[in-house]
Amino acid sequence: MVGHLALPAGSGRRPAVLIGPEGPGLNDFQRRRADALAELGYVALAFDINGGRWFTDPDEMLARITPLLADLDRMRGIGHAALDVLLAEPRTHPDLSLIHI
Repeated sequence: MVGHLALPAGSGRRPAVLIGPEGPGLNDFQRRRADALAELGYVALAFDINGGRWFTDPDEMLARITPLLADLDRMRGIGHAALDVLLAEPRTHPDLSLIHI
């Protein structure tokens, strides 16, 4: 799993936000979004389904994500893996609701 974890200032436990990926991959937009949420006091994880690879060619991107979209259990598994990483972060407060963006 590749992602960008942004932590708020301080040492207390905070609510968490999971930021889903876009087809081409994880980019600076999602990283900045996670950082901005951390500045607001959230633990934020932007995760990637492409293993850190950024697709610039639409055909390559579709070749990568079409099988994922066709296999909902696999996509759900990736999302749950990202959620597990987020919940395992010591700064995440387990009793507060998670926001999915």
